[in-house]
Amino acid sequence: MKIHLHALRNALLCSTFLYMQTIRTRRRPLAQNPAAVRKHRLLKGFEQAELAELAGISPSHMSKIETGKASAGVRVLHGLAGALDCEVKELMAK
Repeated sequence: MKIHLHALRNALLCSTFLYMQTIRTRRRPLAQNPAAVRKHRLLKGFEQAELAELAGISPSHMSKIETGKASAGVRVLHGLAGALDCEVKELMAK
């Protein structure tokens, strides 16, 4: 049986593309409530840079989360909740 390398290559590329699309849709960030993140941070008396360091993210990412320009993933939300001594659900959108 003769293998057509061109057809095999196309099939492999197609399956890789579909796999990557599946991964992307499963890894969507959670929607946090920017106002709630800021409120909790101010109540605890943290500067953005301090909270960012405790949560393990950059200060610029922290700023984007609070302004709604970026969403936080599961790891970041847990880091923020731990640093702010609150539940993750308190930081989620309502």
